[in-house]
Amino acid sequence: MHRGDCTDATVFCGACANNAAGFLQRKKIPCCLQDVVEQAIAAAQYAANAYSGQAADAEAALRDLFADRPELIARAEEVAAYSMEQVECIAEVYNGVSSACA
Repeated sequence: MHRGDCTDATVFCGACANNAAGFLQRKKIPCCLQDVVEQAIAAAQYAANAYSGQAADAEAALRDLFADRPELIARAEEVAAYSMEQVECIAEVYNGVSSACA
């Protein structure tokens, strides 16, 4: 992607976040795109808050089900942590955008 240092769309934190932040400092994004980003962030936050109880229940059930497979539990924990890290990077970059859009 831009400047060649953001080459994996599954990784936003780091080079891609830096590219996005730099772009957003220089240019305004279209209001419709800013609205999409804000709605996506709000939806992710809502889902995390609204369904945290069910997620905890599902996690407990899966931990019980896979108690004899600790490597699967560890991998699931890694994927969940990685996903949350990426979402936090996206939110950090786009929440830093001024509300003025093009």
